[in-house]
Amino acid sequence: MSGAPSTGDAVTRAYFEACETGDLAEAVWKAPFPRSFRDLWWDRLLARPLFIPEAEMNRLVDDLGTYFDLLVDLPERLFGGDLHQYGKAVGMARPRVELLSRFHSTSPTRFGRADLYRDGDGFKLLEFNVASDVGGIEYSEFNRSLMEVPVFEDFAAGFGLGHVHTGEHLASLWREAAARAGRGTEPTVAVIGANGNTRTLEKLLVAMQEMMARLGVPMRVGEIPQVRSRSGLVELDGEPIDIVLRFFTVDDLWEDPELLSRAEVLFHAHEEDRVLLWTTLDSSLYSNKGAMGLISRARSEGAFSDRELALVDRLLPWSRVLGRGTPQCDGEEVDLFEYCRANRADLVLKPNQGFGGQDVIAGWEVSDREWRERLARCRGQDWIVQRRVVPREDVIVDVGTRESRRWASTWGSS
Repeated sequence: MSGAPSTGDAVTRAYFEACETGDLAEAVWKAPFPRSFRDLWWDRLLARPLFIPEAEMNRLVDDLGTYFDLLVDLPERLFGGDLHQYGKAVGMARPRVELLSRFHSTSPTRFGRADLYRDGDGFKLLEFNVASDVGGIEYSEFNRSLMEVPVFEDFAAGFGLGHVHTGEHLASLWREAAARAGRGTEPTVAVIGANGNTRTLEKLLVAMQEMMARLGVPMRVGEIPQVRSRSGLVELDGEPIDIVLRFFTVDDLWEDPELLSRAEVLFHAHEEDRVLLWTTLDSSLYSNKGAMGLISRARSEGAFSDRELALVDRLLPWSRVLGRGTPQCDGEEVDLFEYCRANRADLVLKPNQGFGGQDVIAGWEVSDREWRERLARCRGQDWIVQRRVVPREDVIVDVGTRESRRWASTWGSS
């Protein structure tokens, strides 16, 4: 939640003081969360909301928008529009680039989730998941439900607190897109996955469905083999759909040629404006973490304006694609692997195509020997190395015991 004119710290102090004298400390546990949201998040909810100054949040929004524009302009700016050279630079195989470039646009849909830490100076971007197959849309139900608790509603009103509901914005965008395509203003949306991932993600998708249904947008769930094209319409299990929220990836298609062939129903329909694919496959060109390494390295090569350089320095931790040239550290060119070996405690290794923290290796959590072995295994592979961001910790107070603990929060901006 954001507030103005008070700072986040002032609001937090006032929140703790109010918790000492009333029922505010139990507001989260009394909030009327939707059943599916509770099933998905109840065991992982913090005991209190976190507060951010409105000015800081607005700057972050502006920064992420500018960063997105910079990100999708990388192929043109660094490689003259050659997607194959760009793909090679971020560790992407040429055949996959061929598939992704089929939908290449100079203005891809602004949709995804930025994962961030908040350090002492502001927000730092850990990764940018530019695609539609991301969770996080349903997070907004936390703030909405919390505002329905009278004691918290009074507190929020006293400090002018507000929040943005991602689901409401998404519903508006879908309605606008459907209207432009002549499909009316009440589109039917289908989440389409692949290879059983809709069952794996069932709780997440049900929470999204419940939220969007409350907002007046029906959302169905299925997988690519269930989609058919008939009489000019795209159907899921025989029922027409207008918008496809893509929850399948290029990896899903690449690993299953038959599935790729079946996906052509959606691809052709999108190209013929019979259905809207949200988002198209080319978003995976930019979701690759290697793009962060390109931006971080290119900042010293004269590719960006002064404003863009300031943005990169403010938002992006130092990052490099492993095995892709030598990094510049404090103005000096050094051997990348030697630098990594010598600075283990300040670095983290991440696979370019990983998600959910899978296979991430924090140098400060492993021994010198294990770190060297990991680096050796990464040589020639598609990994990036990133400088550690030390997050600012928040204080969380247990409702029952009143004991406090420190918590490092990962912020997600959708």
